Amino acid sequence: MPALLFALLLTAPAPHVPTGAPETQVPKPRGMSGDVPRKRSGLDGAGVAPVSFNPDTGFGYGAVGGIYLSSPGYVPYRYALAAQVFFTTRGVQSHWLRFDAPDLLPRLRLEVRAEQSRELFSPW
Repeated sequence: MPALLFALLLTAPAPHVPTGAPETQVPKPRGMSGDVPRKRSGLDGAGVAPVSFNPDTGFGYGAVGGIYLSSPGYVPYRYALAAQVFFTTRGVQSHWLRFDAPDLLPRLRLEVRAEQSRELFSPW
């Protein structure tokens, strides 16, 4: 019985498309697909100030941010630069820097990361 039900589900037409009705195509949003290049250029950025508390490491504070350079023909962006600086009151640190070029050359992505951290407690 389960095999018959499975076979009926595979052969049944989709419920949202009536039999014999033409299928409609939904247009793709601009800038969301690799085949529709972005038309604008400019600079975008975002940042946040992370705050945390842990009984082992104390209060944590820092900054995380990113800058994105857009150019016509490059999706989702041409270059990105992101960074984090994070400290705790008991000496733990976590800092990193990331550069991303999704379409540096045709079909080649370059991503470079650098990280420095100071851990007081390690489980190994």
